Amino acid sequence: MWDIIAKDLNTKGYHVLGDQVSGRWKTLLRGYKKVKDHNQKSGNDAKTYEYQTVLDELLGDDPSIIPTCTISSKRPAETDDSEDNCNNAEETPKPYKQRRSNSKEMVDMLKVYMDDQEKRRQAESERSDRMHTEKMTVLLSLVQAISDQQNSAQKKWSCVPGRNQTEDKSVP
Repeated sequence: MWDIIAKDLNTKGYHVLGDQVSGRWKTLLRGYKKVKDHNQKSGNDAKTYEYQTVLDELLGDDPSIIPTCTISSKRPAETDDSEDNCNNAEETPKPYKQRRSNSKEMVDMLKVYMDDQEKRRQAESERSDRMHTEKMTVLLSLVQAISDQQNSAQKKWSCVPGRNQTEDKSVP
């Protein structure tokens, strides 16, 4: 078919092949379908296509462009295959689905995060206090051991004959 159209175009002065005509037709349809799909979505601004009026006349009710019925994957399939199902599906209002509040979820998540951070801060503070207490205990024990050693050294020197107490104070 595309070769016949290409021959007709060649007689009119356009030098094209059947594959080129086929590719151009696919490109035209792709752009047309894209604009039609965009315009059917709620909230989108209206777009136009350069060849839209001509293609509307040619393809107006073509189901490959504008489907007569669509089936959602979210709803269970119905067993009755009559056309009434397609028409009724469009007329039946969908139940209002309440949106989840992202801000409430975010606030809850932040509260949990802040609670976790407070627990971590308290645990770190307790650990730091415990380490300080242990360090002070070790230092006090060290000071006591050094003091005991110094006292025993002084006692040894004080027992040595010929030493008086003024000399003992100079001994470490």
